[in-house]
Amino acid sequence: MITKAQFIDTLEREMNSIKHLYEKIPAGAMDWKPLEDMRSTRQLLQYLSFIGTAHMDLYLNEWPSLQEAIEKVKVHGEESSKLEPEDFVAAIDKQFAMMKSKIGAIPEADFQTRETMDFGGNKLPLPVALLGDLRNFTAYRHQLFLYCRMNGAKINTTNNWRGVDPQPKA
Repeated sequence: MITKAQFIDTLEREMNSIKHLYEKIPAGAMDWKPLEDMRSTRQLLQYLSFIGTAHMDLYLNEWPSLQEAIEKVKVHGEESSKLEPEDFVAAIDKQFAMMKSKIGAIPEADFQTRETMDFGGNKLPLPVALLGDLRNFTAYRHQLFLYCRMNGAKINTTNNWRGVDPQPKA
């Protein structure tokens, strides 16, 4: 069982790794996409800037229908489409602060027993839903890492998984 503090700590490390990779995006790569039907680097940043907030909105509110919840997520997405790359770090910081605050406000016992729904309309424990969000951040962080690499960034798995530059070899 994961506690609120453990989840928040893990989420913060993930967000810090994402911000670290943002700093590694090569010049001229914002509108690059590996294939025409994939997100550009800019669109990937925009997505990362809101998806945790949008999911928290679903998980912590009672929605009359799954369709209404999905429409609410789309509104978050439309708002994020205006995000400029230079505002990305502030958006990630704001998203983390909101998620930390909302999770922190839930009593620990409720955190462990509260149920929510996912985007398939299935009921599941809140911690399980939140771990799914963490999985999403990890997957899209890795996509950002690959975009950076494909655009010539001299980074490696230390940048991706630990969110730091590798130490020079002795």
